[in-house]
Amino acid sequence: MYRKMNASVSKAYNYILDQIMSYNLAPGAVVSDSQLAKELGISRAPVREAILMLIMDGLIQSLPDSKTVVTPIMLEDISDIFHVRAALETEAIRIIAANGWLQREQIQELYLIHEHFLQTNFQTSFVEHYQYDNLFHSTLIGFAKSPRIENITTQLSLQVRRIRWLSLLDVAHQDVAVVEHKEILTAIQEKDCEKTIRWLNQHIRQSSEFFQHILSDTNMRQLAMTINSLMITPSP
Repeated sequence: MYRKMNASVSKAYNYILDQIMSYNLAPGAVVSDSQLAKELGISRAPVREAILMLIMDGLIQSLPDSKTVVTPIMLEDISDIFHVRAALETEAIRIIAANGWLQREQIQELYLIHEHFLQTNFQTSFVEHYQYDNLFHSTLIGFAKSPRIENITTQLSLQVRRIRWLSLLDVAHQDVAVVEHKEILTAIQEKDCEKTIRWLNQHIRQSSEFFQHILSDTNMRQLAMTINSLMITPSP
């Protein structure tokens, strides 16, 4: 999602985003523009603008008592996010099919991403595995050439990114994702719209059910967050 930001706003946005993703700003934590401005060595104005953008992204929320906090991760929100994601990605596939499917170069690009995705799975490189998974979907959506679908799915991706650490608890979940990506690619090459959508929806549904299962278990959730805090650190 493209946004025009000056250097100070961009610095503040990326810093706060990193703080949220690394759980230095945990779900429910108060977001203080004055404290963040002090940490960054900039004025409060760009920090406030960055916070407004993160509110639009659904990562921060304003409460009735005027407090601004990191949006809590709610079980029902995860279900809703994946339902919307499935609808948008399904529509992207239908647009691609209506436009005559993909060019050879586009399919090759997806296969190259898939090869990296597969390699990170062999190496059990958790962070890169997530990045290539996300890149596969964002690239495919981009081929539909619908700015609105791209923008909304980018916002959803940011919200899902906060729970990526849950995959640490079950490597088999990553193995399944690799197989499903391959089936999606095969269906695209066959120019089979319904088969592509069927595999895409299965892939998204499987991820949704996995995340909801882990989040519903307090002990598992705490374990994953502890592991995450040791592995993921904010960008400088």
